[in-house]
Amino acid sequence: MKVKLLFIVLLIFWEYAFSSIHLSKIEGWKTLDKPLSYNPQTLWEYIDGAADLFLSYGFEHLISQELEQDSIIVVLDIYDMGKPLNAFGIYSAERPSKAGRWSAGAEAVIIPPYQALMVKGQYYVKVNVSRGNLETEAAYALMQKVAQILPGTNNYPQEFTILPGKNRQPYSYSYTKENFSGLSELNSCISAEYQSGDYGSYTCFAVVGLEQEEMQSIWTTITSKWKKDTFAKTEVYYRKIPYKGYVGVIKKNGTILGITGIKDKTHLFEMLEQLK
Repeated sequence: MKVKLLFIVLLIFWEYAFSSIHLSKIEGWKTLDKPLSYNPQTLWEYIDGAADLFLSYGFEHLISQELEQDSIIVVLDIYDMGKPLNAFGIYSAERPSKAGRWSAGAEAVIIPPYQALMVKGQYYVKVNVSRGNLETEAAYALMQKVAQILPGTNNYPQEFTILPGKNRQPYSYSYTKENFSGLSELNSCISAEYQSGDYGSYTCFAVVGLEQEEMQSIWTTITSKWKKDTFAKTEVYYRKIPYKGYVGVIKKNGTILGITGIKDKTHLFEMLEQLK
């Protein structure tokens, strides 16, 4: 009985939260029919094969609305992922690696003429074309208009401030829930790509968003499986990833910070010392 009551309360909360998002106010687009709504128990009815991935990132609610402009019809899906980091995670998972990035919301990608993706705050937005072609300029304009009706700021999740700003490549942030860089011991990792004249290209990452016990469990696994060294009085744990180079981590103020994609072990140690 209590579980059922809790579900009803959550359903009412989700409906109230989405009631503040006025889809009819997207300038230049007309809504068709009533929007469809899905929760964690019914999401599989809409995206059966992908529902588990969304649920793993904390999915809470989805509203889906058809929009029409002239000869074009699109399906606008707005996923409430509960937290900005969760929203950025599912966006990172679905974002094509080679697609161009755009400054709508926190970030957007456009895959003309059929799809566009965006993340803003706790919301992940997908636009899929069901009739006609949505070219780049029109897709970007639509994403900007959707961003305007969504609550929150256009900032990246605050967790990314942990990562260094120097040499960071624009639009390179990601959040990986499990198995970062293919390593089962690295979960809940934010990351960004970097380019340095001295060290070439590499990736910085940090483990975030976990309780202290979970963080300690990851650290214990790393210290028991990875090699240990000391560089400039900094304790470093590292290993080699086939075809990717070295990955190494340090612990700073209780947070696990790391670098991967470095071919030379000494360079890895020097860079980890800079993170310290």
